[in-house]
Amino acid sequence: MAELGAIASIIGIIGAGAKLSIVLFDFGNSIGSAGSQVRSIGTEISLFCAVLKQLERTLAKAKDRRYSISAIETTQEILEQCQVVFNELQAIFDSLIKSKPSSSETTIDILGRLRWVLKRDKVQMHRTTLESCKITLHIMLTTLEFAERVSARR
Repeated sequence: MAELGAIASIIGIIGAGAKLSIVLFDFGNSIGSAGSQVRSIGTEISLFCAVLKQLERTLAKAKDRRYSISAIETTQEILEQCQVVFNELQAIFDSLIKSKPSSSETTIDILGRLRWVLKRDKVQMHRTTLESCKITLHIMLTTLEFAERVSARR
């Protein structure tokens, strides 16, 4: 049953990650040469969401299996941290982007570019945190898949 909570969290985080990736790609395209770093972060988040999707599939198959409660709880804690980081990154980039009232286009003014320079270190810190979460979740995924294979042999 704990798997269902983790699956719901994963689905929500994948949605938040996809939305954040789009914001990052739009922002990266708007700030010129510095945009390659932002687009790189967007790509990393997209790849992170792919790992989450695989974890979601593995947990969805778990209905017939019993995974360790502590493994599911640890996964849930990591997912909660990811959601916090996604929310903080979204807030940072929302503060840097101005939407044109007459369209859905985003623009970055001079002040937004200056704020980006000032917030870049904080974004890098969040990037490192997400990388750590991604690695930990990938290890958890590998462990769950290994446990599934071992139990299938019995």
